[in-house]
Amino acid sequence: MILKISDVKVGQRVRDEYGDMEALAESIKEHGLLHPIVVDSDHNLIAGCRRLLACERIGLTEIEAKVLEDISEKELRILELEENIQRKNLTELEKSKNLVELAEIKEQELKEKVVEPNCADFAHLTDKEFSAESAKNLGGRPQKVASIEKVAAEIGVSRETLRDAKQHVKAVEEFPPLADLPKYQAMETAKELRKAPPEDQGKIIDLAQRRARTTKAQTADEYSAYIDECWKMTKKYHKAINAFMWIQADEKELRMISEIIHADTAPGHLREVEDSIAKLSRVRNFLKGVVEHDQSKKAGT
Repeated sequence: MILKISDVKVGQRVRDEYGDMEALAESIKEHGLLHPIVVDSDHNLIAGCRRLLACERIGLTEIEAKVLEDISEKELRILELEENIQRKNLTELEKSKNLVELAEIKEQELKEKVVEPNCADFAHLTDKEFSAESAKNLGGRPQKVASIEKVAAEIGVSRETLRDAKQHVKAVEEFPPLADLPKYQAMETAKELRKAPPEDQGKIIDLAQRRARTTKAQTADEYSAYIDECWKMTKKYHKAINAFMWIQADEKELRMISEIIHADTAPGHLREVEDSIAKLSRVRNFLKGVVEHDQSKKAGT
């Protein structure tokens, strides 16, 4: 049914922001309203606040609406997906999967909205001439019917958010053990796994899972910065241990430092050595744990 926009009753909304409204308004101008808003029998808005606001923004006074009882299974699924991507109690992977499924539905609908050329107008042309004429009418190159920007606009998220969701889902589909990792860590680890030989993939996944327990990174940039800091710390340890390895502690070296270190300075140096031994012991135990964990995993396979 067609309702006057002014007759639709919009209550307090759960959603704090509505994404790129300008992009959605332009999409509705170009393709029309893909999905009617959903109202109850008293015209209270159930779903479609973004669509309603976008139609209002482009100057429409009426909007297509469906009463909740009349919606199809597909439309009900869309409502569920739109609600799910706003929920805060879903995991990152669940949100990504919902977003990708919703995007696939929207993409298909945008493709179906494209007006195909009238084939009768080209009936007299050969296949080669038809291709050339079609290209000319499409601006000299194939058009991308449902670009990621248009699909993202329909959903109300940024192009980057949709792209990352797709990469996240793809990463977990390729490498199921990444399912429990934060989104950006799963994406980065998948890139590393695609380049690695099969025999090294287990170590990469194990390392990523251990990193996930220590980093609070929420974005790709934060995760990349964290890994950079890890590399710096590892190089610092390597450099310090290498420097220690230069010490022979033989009779010649000890005789030489005895010329400098005397009874009044020895206690301070002794404290430094004992502190270093304690730290090296902790590093030794950590490295032993890494080796033993790797050996136990190999024994279990």
